[in-house]
Amino acid sequence: MTDNQWNEIATLDDVRFRDSWLLGVGVSRELAGRDNWAFELEGQTVRHHGEQEHWEFNAALFARWRGLPWSDVLPTSVASGVGPSYATKEPAAEIAMDGESARLLLYWTAEMEVSFPETPWSAITRLHHRSNV
Repeated sequence: MTDNQWNEIATLDDVRFRDSWLLGVGVSRELAGRDNWAFELEGQTVRHHGEQEHWEFNAALFARWRGLPWSDVLPTSVASGVGPSYATKEPAAEIAMDGESARLLLYWTAEMEVSFPETPWSAITRLHHRSNV
């Protein structure tokens, strides 16, 4: 977790980390798609550690784009998802940053995935964000 806003993280503008991290598992399914795009549904269970100790449950509808110019050489996709996020207690780190929080917030995520040709491996970087909008 950082003290930054999402746009500061995306541009790596003075990123400041907190003693808060998470470990989670997610399951996703493509609902519809073609060669360059897809709509997906994902569910997650997340356990927070460090400054905050609680469980978080998220569901998100994703839009994924696979038509990046270099994808023929190195398959790459970008995606964004949104849906509800429920925390089993009000997250302490969110309260410390914003002065308040809530158990039920909006979950917003953005990710980039790079798949390695002829292997079952890929690398994913993802922004995990709970927001009161």
